[in-house]
Amino acid sequence: MAKDTLTDLKIKKLKPPAKGQSEIWDNKLPGFGVRITSKGTTSFVLLYRFEGKSRRLTLGRYPILSLSAARAKAHEALVNINAGGDPASAKRHTNKLSDTLLFHELVHEFIEKYAKRQNKTWREAERILRRDFLPPWRNKRIDQITRADVNKILDAIIDRGAPSGANHCFAMIRRVFNWAIERGLIEQSPCAGMKRPTKDISRDRVLTDEELQAVWKTADQEK
Repeated sequence: MAKDTLTDLKIKKLKPPAKGQSEIWDNKLPGFGVRITSKGTTSFVLLYRFEGKSRRLTLGRYPILSLSAARAKAHEALVNINAGGDPASAKRHTNKLSDTLLFHELVHEFIEKYAKRQNKTWREAERILRRDFLPPWRNKRIDQITRADVNKILDAIIDRGAPSGANHCFAMIRRVFNWAIERGLIEQSPCAGMKRPTKDISRDRVLTDEELQAVWKTADQEK
């Protein structure tokens, strides 16, 4: 197996194999590596042994999942394994649950397990999600929400005269689906490959996930 110290630059330079897939394993963290398929899909993986058998855990796709976040997930999984757990089996169970997970359930999980823990202004996140996304998607399975569904909502927000609100809502729903990927609830976000719905101007620049606190604080301007 090819081994190297993984960096963002090295991952970006990976070339898809002619067929099948190729893998590069990290020198820093045992079993942690990156896989690229012939179609160009790049994912982080973790190899480990559980009860004498080899296991493979897919951590997430790059660049939706950053290298640093993937390392952290791999380390967390290794701690779990050392304590007697089997993260690959747990993920398969979670993926089965996602077949019936509805959007309103995802919103509840996101607010309780992420927003409330990360930001004191979590109520703004809840307000945006309940106002713009829950009405049309409440009982829709999260794996059935498409890019077209996202665009339909963003277009409606722009049509009501709130282009900056559309940008803020896009940043918010993108964070929700990226979080769902991080939790293993879905494999791909409907926001993947999408650009901000309106042009960047000084007062409505689309914020990064890390800047969502500012989004939540200013979201009341769109009431």
